[in-house]
Amino acid sequence: MTLTVDGEQFEIAQATPTHLYLRTPAEIPSGSAELSISIDESVTRQHVQLLNDVQLSSPAVPFQRVGHTPRGHE
Repeated sequence: MTLTVDGEQFEIAQATPTHLYLRTPAEIPSGSAELSISIDESVTRQHVQLLNDVQLSSPAVPFQRVGHTPRGHE
């Protein structure tokens, strides 16, 4: 699972319906992002809105789903 923000990718360790948890802490500004979930060769992309700026001290990323991109192959 990865989160892409302004072309930069962040690995996700865990996800809940309202929060993503980064594998490595990072500073990420609030705003639009894309969540990619890869299972075997199938990739599902979900457009999300990051609700708050993410700080190094907090690996939790609160988000809200805003759209869906159908599965594809990479």
